[in-house]
Amino acid sequence: MKTFSLTLLAALTLSATTALAKPVQPPPVAPARPMTIDHRGPAVPAAPPVMTMRPMEIDHRGPATPTPSKVAYRAERAWSPLASITATGRDDVIKLPRAHAIDDLRLEVTRGAASVKQIIVTFANKRSVRIPVNQLLRAGDSKLITLPGDARTVTRVQIEYGAKRPAARGTQPARLVLSAR
Repeated sequence: MKTFSLTLLAALTLSATTALAKPVQPPPVAPARPMTIDHRGPAVPAAPPVMTMRPMEIDHRGPATPTPSKVAYRAERAWSPLASITATGRDDVIKLPRAHAIDDLRLEVTRGAASVKQIIVTFANKRSVRIPVNQLLRAGDSKLITLPGDARTVTRVQIEYGAKRPAARGTQPARLVLSAR
């Protein structure tokens, strides 16, 4: 037992003298980054600066609804008839009782055939636009006319026919329907 305690005592003495001769140094530590104190929790080291091109904008209103295109908007609207005309060979003038905001006109032939030379549309500001058609429209045919600009206030529509002759004997004169949207 004496040898055991002597060995233990010698080992302790040896380690104590070694410790006094050579003090233990703590391992080297990297320089500490500044600390950011968050009032909601424990301290968190500050993040290194990050180069960003532009912060992403967050919209709190939810996903944006796409604006429908003018073509899609026009396609959704229903056609409303403005006049029903029997083509007798003379030019027809349709005066609208009240001004209408119109994007498109449609000339549809429901019976017979009509040779349409041009359509003259007069607006509320007294300006007019001539739209050449130069087509023979038969029953079931229609001609879509897109007016220039946005919805225009139309007061008058004049239809000029190409053939100035009446319908052949035994046939009915052409029947046209002018519609707008």
